[in-house]
Amino acid sequence: MAEMRGTSGPALDSGALVTGVLIGLCVGAALALWKAPISGAPLRKRLFGAASDAGGQFSQRLERAVPSDPVANSLQAGRDAARRRLETESLSSR
Repeated sequence: MAEMRGTSGPALDSGALVTGVLIGLCVGAALALWKAPISGAPLRKRLFGAASDAGGQFSQRLERAVPSDPVANSLQAGRDAARRRLETESLSSR
C-alpha cells in the first residue's frame, strides 16, 4: 500500500488578500468615476431625490399597512361630533 501524504497547497497570506481587495476596490471606484455619465453634484442631487421619493412611498405604504388606533379614531369622531353640535347650537341661537 502506498502511503497517503497530506498535500497542502500554498498558504493563503492574509496580508496579500487584504491588499488585493483594497486595490480592487480602488480600481473599481476609479473606473466608476471615469465611466460615470454625469458629474458629482448632479448625480448626488439625482440620488438624493430618488432616495427621498422612495422614503415617501415607503411611509405612505406603511401608513396604509399599519392599522390605525381605534381609540384615537373614536376620540376624533367624538371631537368632530361635539364641534358640529356646538356649531349648530350657535347658529340656531342667533
